Amino acid sequence: MSRKKKYFNFESSFIILIFLFLFLILFSLKITNRNLNEFIEIFKYSPKIIKNFYLSNKIEKKKFNIQISVLDIEILKKDLNKTINSYKKLKSYDFQPDNQKNLVTVKILDNNQIIKGKAKIKGHAMDHWHYENYSLRIKLNKNFEYENMQEFNFQKPETRGFLNEWYFHKFLEFNNLIHLNIMLVEPIFNNKRKKIFLIEETFYPEILFKLNKKEGLIFKLFTENLNNEIFDYENKKELSKFIKEKIYLEKQINSFIKNEILANKIFDIEKIAKIFAISEVWGYKHGIHSSQIRFYFNPITKLVEPIGYDMSLIYNLDTFGPLNSVKYKAKFLKTKNYVSLLLKDETFLKELNKQIKIMCDKEHLIKFFEKIKYEAELNKLILYKSFWYKEFINKNNFESSKYLPFDKDVLFENQKIALKSYGIN
Repeated sequence: MSRKKKYFNFESSFIILIFLFLFLILFSLKITNRNLNEFIEIFKYSPKIIKNFYLSNKIEKKKFNIQISVLDIEILKKDLNKTINSYKKLKSYDFQPDNQKNLVTVKILDNNQIIKGKAKIKGHAMDHWHYENYSLRIKLNKNFEYENMQEFNFQKPETRGFLNEWYFHKFLEFNNLIHLNIMLVEPIFNNKRKKIFLIEETFYPEILFKLNKKEGLIFKLFTENLNNEIFDYENKKELSKFIKEKIYLEKQINSFIKNEILANKIFDIEKIAKIFAISEVWGYKHGIHSSQIRFYFNPITKLVEPIGYDMSLIYNLDTFGPLNSVKYKAKFLKTKNYVSLLLKDETFLKELNKQIKIMCDKEHLIKFFEKIKYEAELNKLILYKSFWYKEFINKNNFESSKYLPFDKDVLFENQKIALKSYGIN
């Protein structure tokens, strides 16, 4: 009798556990807007997913023996509602509200220290400001820092391709280019614990000091706006410090646009060619397009250097085509922008071919992955705390974005496609 009862309890418990697991999956799909095909993929890989979730909850006790950074944020509910209401009726890429009028006071509790600052909702697309998990631009008061950052974005990992943007900036660093600090954190927002979030440094002067570069102009460049202002400067309040540099920069850029000077007279073509070549490896050019990339005018060399930004998606290079392909030019170079101008400059094209050969060397990529192996493994396990299924979603869908570290193969494949496209053996 007792034996039968024991068997019944085991069987019942097992069935309950299965149904509980299915319920949790369906609930997760609802709150993360996943579809049925993704549910099937998740169920197919459920043993590995369970393992991922288990490992993510052991990282503080086992191999890494560290504490995940916690970002404890407090914003008064009435202030938050005020800034949220101005966004509620917007659709993607609609005209944005005046963010300066929507600044709210923010407090961060860090090691028993209260850090004060200002915050505003950020982002053009709805994934930044619809639903409950808002993307924020946070600027701390003078003399305050969080994780060595004075100004940073706070947003869902999905908005930066989970770990894709982190890998991108690590690759920029590996290749001696200006890069931003990006990290995963466990947020507590108004005393409520949230899923894993991502914070990324913004374009304030301190990023230059950290890289041993002299303070200088950081700007966007819209060369396609031939009848309008083509420069959009960050930190406009500091422009008065760089009057001479600003006059020189604008004169040289305008001369380049008019084909009066070659690219190497105003651009650091080695660095610009590097980031162009990296975009070929990533299979996506968003991070080098005018809408995203920033530039730094180096007052020592008097040359413009790139600051890549928002390369959060990774595709097979054939999806949009290499920079020198008809497919890419037809879609993205319809106007006279800085990319099209550089691709017509002989000095730049020569350097681009040189950098394609370097960035598309298989050993170069292998060395990069080896160098960041420890950090990458840690970030993957932190990501698993909230996104334990991410490894398996859209894995076999050619047209969907790929995600690192799970789809490294696409980078190696893109190297081959780029080398062939540029005729490099």
